Amino acid sequence: MNCKKNYIRELWIIMTLALTVVVLACQSGNRHVSSQELVVMSLTDSVYGGNEYNNYYMASFTIDVPISGPKALVNSLLVVVNRELYNACEGCAHFDDNVVAFSKKEMFSDDAEFLLNHYMEKYKSIIKDSLWREYGFYLKMEAQTETFVTYGLEYDYCGASCGSEKHYYTFNKHDGHLISEIINHNNLIRFFEDFPEYNSIGADPWSGTSGWKFYPEDEFDNSCFGLLDDHFSLVIAGYGNHFLLIDFPYSKIITYLSSDVQKLVELKCKKDIQ
Repeated sequence: MNCKKNYIRELWIIMTLALTVVVLACQSGNRHVSSQELVVMSLTDSVYGGNEYNNYYMASFTIDVPISGPKALVNSLLVVVNRELYNACEGCAHFDDNVVAFSKKEMFSDDAEFLLNHYMEKYKSIIKDSLWREYGFYLKMEAQTETFVTYGLEYDYCGASCGSEKHYYTFNKHDGHLISEIINHNNLIRFFEDFPEYNSIGADPWSGTSGWKFYPEDEFDNSCFGLLDDHFSLVIAGYGNHFLLIDFPYSKIITYLSSDVQKLVELKCKKDIQ
């Protein structure tokens, strides 16, 4: 009799443990685990110089460097940050002659915290001697979601005239790769045809800007696209000496984006629609 009671008790314990394991497994499977956040540090430095006419100019550099986060993403970002900062410094150092002061290889640094110092220690004196215009270089993290990170590069310059440019770099947060195609030209044409309310911008006499309208034959070779937290952004280069920025809601443009990009913004779109 006691043996039978012990058997029943042991069987009950085994069944209870088994049920507990199943419940915990289900809870673990349904638990949402957010991706690791990218953490950046903002670095700023300036170079002052003068020309033969005793006019003084300044070049300012502001960059967001990744100091922690998914390793593949951090590595990809460091490549882009190094490349763009290198191009900016070489451009400031030898604007007229296009002479290379340093090679990309010797300037590359993976020490994010001191990356800007590394460049300025070598370039500052060269830039100071050759600088003849005002130059601003700003490379900032503009968006971070669970699936992607977007950096924005903007620089402006003033010499005989003033101008500015804007570029976007969007990275897949899972594997760190830079997204090469966000939307193709044909899909962009279809979008503007399907949503004519977005294909033009009226003139603004107060800011001195003329109107803009999209035409199918337009080629945006020097323009680019950015994925932001809550909208899609189109940069139109060559708007005078500057650029034009147009934003679209994801809920409108998602089906026109590349399949890879649709997956990245799908969760955000669902939230927006709700």
